[in-house]
Amino acid sequence: MMLAGGGAAILLQLAHPTVAAGVARHSSFASSPLGRLEQTLNYVMAAVHGDDTDRTRMRRHVNRRHAHVPGAYDTGPQLWVAATLLWAGERSYERAFGLLRRDDREALRYTFATLGTELQLPAEAWPASVDEFDAWWQTALADARVTDDARLAFARLRHPDVAPWWLRAALPLIWRVALELLPSRLRREFEPAWSRADRFVVELFWAVATPIYRLLPRRMRTWPTRRQLRSLRRA
Repeated sequence: MMLAGGGAAILLQLAHPTVAAGVARHSSFASSPLGRLEQTLNYVMAAVHGDDTDRTRMRRHVNRRHAHVPGAYDTGPQLWVAATLLWAGERSYERAFGLLRRDDREALRYTFATLGTELQLPAEAWPASVDEFDAWWQTALADARVTDDARLAFARLRHPDVAPWWLRAALPLIWRVALELLPSRLRREFEPAWSRADRFVVELFWAVATPIYRLLPRRMRTWPTRRQLRSLRRA
């Protein structure tokens, strides 16, 4: 269910000017959204659930792709990207199941640090507690803004050059869910036309998706992790 927050994480990342510029000018996300999604999921699963060989393989792959992207290895953008994944994952989980306990938030904060440090983020740059993360997040969020690069990237993601029919059909819902999870200021900057009808669609999504998810056996709920690790190891 935390993956449902992936779209919100992408939009938050675009709200960092350096990240937005890199995506708009160097990323193939719009032309190959499924390929980029596959690579991103491979990285996340390798960093969190993989072994040392998995992490080494993915770190080399990502570093090669980032080698010519200005600012890709700066601490600020790296910390922001990793933090958006944590924040959006928490919001998505809480949207479905209610507030996380503090010890669960601490466990997630500790685990998600790996997503940054595997990309050369200094370990000491990652907030050392939930309270420190929350304080840093509020400060960083105040500086976030939707630039022309961010709007261009979002427009391309909404209407990718190449995508199967089922993805094109799902994109309106995916981006509504993403926008609804955002802080209200950034939601308005990305989508000035956001309406009550949009919010109703998102409420309906959570009302249907959450009980269905609860009914699934654990093996089906954890299938994405196993699938991505197999895909990574075959590659």
